[in-house]
Amino acid sequence: MQISYSRPLSAGWDRMKKALFQPFDINKWIKVGFTAWLAGLTDCGGGSGSGNSTGNNANWEEFFSFPQTAWDWLLDNPIWANLILVGLVILFIIISMIIWVSSRGKFMFLDNVANDKAEISKPWHDFRKQGNSLFIFEFFWGWFAFAVFALIAAYCFVTGKDLYFTHAPKAVVFAGITQMVLLFIGYLVVFGYITLFLKTLWCQLCTNTVLAY
Repeated sequence: MQISYSRPLSAGWDRMKKALFQPFDINKWIKVGFTAWLAGLTDCGGGSGSGNSTGNNANWEEFFSFPQTAWDWLLDNPIWANLILVGLVILFIIISMIIWVSSRGKFMFLDNVANDKAEISKPWHDFRKQGNSLFIFEFFWGWFAFAVFALIAAYCFVTGKDLYFTHAPKAVVFAGITQMVLLFIGYLVVFGYITLFLKTLWCQLCTNTVLAY
């Protein structure tokens, strides 16, 4: 059996040209583009930044004391504390809504691409059960991953605080920093691979669902 890499690429390229340019339909572009945008709402891109501060200018004591300072400020300003709490609840609801809409949008986009269509309302209703099921999975998996990250960050913060205020020897500080770095690397590797595997499995299941509908 001869395996060809160029044949599926060529077939995909021909199908793309036929779907998008033969004939060119701006209405179809807008609708398919909209469903693609919905499907990608939860695919966050990372950014990077740089600062000019150095270790000599860092006020580690203020940094490690910030949680207690913030807590004391919240206790002294209950109105602001309640407003912040309400804001966090609203943010949680907004994020959950984005995940839900994106889960439904993924099936809309796949349906349009797989069947060479440009529909919005029909696939939104046709695949609501599958989209809602995907939403439940992504909701719990996403918040679970965030909770694990928060726990690791909290552990690293407490460890760094103890090392700083106890004036630990350099060898102990180095071992502590190494442990924290390895924890974050382990988190990224484990959750990265699991997420990649789940996305691959999701793509296959969603494609099969759409084609079988």
